[in-house]
Amino acid sequence: GRARDRLKNITSGIGAYSRLWDRLLDEYDDPGLSCQEALSRLHSLKPVAESDYKGILKLIDVVEGTYNQLDELGQLQAVHAIDVDRVANLLPPSTKMVWLRTYQDLSRRERVAPFKYFWGSLSKERGAVARLAESIGTSTRRSERVETHFTESKNKEEGKLKDKNKRYTVG
Repeated sequence: GRARDRLKNITSGIGAYSRLWDRLLDEYDDPGLSCQEALSRLHSLKPVAESDYKGILKLIDVVEGTYNQLDELGQLQAVHAIDVDRVANLLPPSTKMVWLRTYQDLSRRERVAPFKYFWGSLSKERGAVARLAESIGTSTRRSERVETHFTESKNKEEGKLKDKNKRYTVG
């Protein structure tokens, strides 16, 4: 791809690794671009229903990835209160309520740049949501197995009944 094209003319030898690394940094080490990319991921999120636990987990995972990326760049302040509000409005009411309670406890200064507190609130919720997603998945699989077993048993009984009826038919 693009990186290979940028590096293909650097030959091996003494200092090649350093030249390769410098070229990559020149090309890709742009904190502003990284911040924009992280914010665009937050802005591309879709609303999640109350019972869509897998969807909630997916949303929380995107927020976590964005938080980690911006934290590594030292740019958590790039996510403003309006960005947090946009994402919070995509959450189901019960999860949003947890965040709003946390938000009420923040100082004025913290409310201006609440992203780290928002992530802290979501990270606490993540464990519970993951358990709910797993329990729903487990009960769905269990009910599918029960339904399959019931259908198989019913089909066997109907088959036996047909065989029995064939034996006693006159004709």
